[in-house]
Amino acid sequence: MITPAFRDNLENNRPVFGYSTQSGDPVFLELMGRGWDFCWVDLQHGTATPADGPHLVRAAESLGLTLLFRIAAGQPALLSWLLDQGAGGVIVAQTERVEQAIAAAEAAKFPPRGNRSFGSRRLIDRHGRNYIERADREQKLILQVESPQAIEQAVSFARVPGVDGLMIGPDDIKMRMGKPMETPLTDPDLWPLATATAQAARSAGKLAMGFAAATWESVERVYRAGFHLLSVGAVTRCVTEGSAALLNGIARWKEQVP
Repeated sequence: MITPAFRDNLENNRPVFGYSTQSGDPVFLELMGRGWDFCWVDLQHGTATPADGPHLVRAAESLGLTLLFRIAAGQPALLSWLLDQGAGGVIVAQTERVEQAIAAAEAAKFPPRGNRSFGSRRLIDRHGRNYIERADREQKLILQVESPQAIEQAVSFARVPGVDGLMIGPDDIKMRMGKPMETPLTDPDLWPLATATAQAARSAGKLAMGFAAATWESVERVYRAGFHLLSVGAVTRCVTEGSAALLNGIARWKEQVP
């Protein structure tokens, strides 16, 4: 489920900050988890597997961290199973058609809103047999739009009952537009697509999830564009940049050594 702090920030229209990991090792949650609102785990492209899910959820719970999982579209059984483990939500990548949005909502929500099956042993043990209403309310289904064509349908996606939010997919959009991967989200061709995604979510009363660089100028711009959930870092980047800073310091010291 989502944490009280995550819920409180959303209810009071405050930004919610998170980072991503592609690893199934809970140590990366334990090293970085405290102080963050959420982490999203990439099950689409990373080395993490569904089998890592329960361990990651438990680690996140011990840290007071909301955990989201990103999966490829068209996996309703996996979507429901991750929610049954107690995840705070699932991000469905590459949502391109309204039919995909409807199928994801049916897998994420219980009847009459959807078709999710009752019986999560873990949720029953932790929250009782009446966990259905809380799960429908708290466990978030977020659809990731990753092409200009998908963004054209973003309003329709957001209006599907059971969909809780939309997430921009900037790298896939850059690729489809023939732009270099280092192109910033603020690029004149990209920024209107990002703001359109946020506006589509907001207009339907849903969440908007986006990316910001680790500068306050970037965070301010993305938040003011309408994004509630801000992914501002990644484990790999934090490790590589931290390592590079240390190595640069060592190199400068070596230059001074006779």
